Amino acid sequence: MFGPAQVLSRLINMIFGTRLSPPILAVISAALMVVGIVILGVSGNWLPGAVAFAICLGLGSGINSIAQGSLPLYLFGSDGYGTITGKMAAARLALGAAAPFTFSAAMQSFGIGLSLFATAALGVVGIAAFATVAMTTRRDLVAAE
Repeated sequence: MFGPAQVLSRLINMIFGTRLSPPILAVISAALMVVGIVILGVSGNWLPGAVAFAICLGLGSGINSIAQGSLPLYLFGSDGYGTITGKMAAARLALGAAAPFTFSAAMQSFGIGLSLFATAALGVVGIAAFATVAMTTRRDLVAAE
């Protein structure tokens, strides 16, 4: 379910998302992932909940793959694009490598449900950050016109 949802989100973006800015795509991506985590936390081991989680996470991940390439270009331009994306990738990969260990320690200490909801809360912080970037860059673009 995860893989087909990734492909579906990219297809939907190609058809309908051409007018969406990269910051808005990042907000949508993060929101889908948070919704998936909340669904998993609420549904427990119920199979339809797990399917909904995989679909939401796949949709968000598919959009994320587009946003993580286009957002730095949109925000910072092409000068130094490789350096900026390289630094972002290094941070993302390091955090991604540490995440399973951190999450397993949180599950051991606090339980699965609380760990999932804490992860969702961190995702909401990410959504707020992307939304702030989207609003700020939109104002900057309107002011430049």
